[in-house]
Amino acid sequence: MKKNSDLGDNKDNAPYKAALELHHQNQLGAQFARTTLTLCLTTSLCLIVSLLLNGYLGWTVAHPPSNTLRHRKDA
Repeated sequence: MKKNSDLGDNKDNAPYKAALELHHQNQLGAQFARTTLTLCLTTSLCLIVSLLLNGYLGWTVAHPPSNTLRHRKDA
């Protein structure tokens, strides 16, 4: 955001200038909050994908295919 306002140095604009300065001070943590939220959402998406993949791999280990060597009758 720009810090320079277009209000100028007019005495009638003094309340607006104070309000704009207060608004800029309140916006200081907004970028940090957006970055943190993006990071949390990305991390949660990765954890969900990891959970699904681990569940699938665990199921595959618990239920091996029936055509392995130890199950063959001709081996």
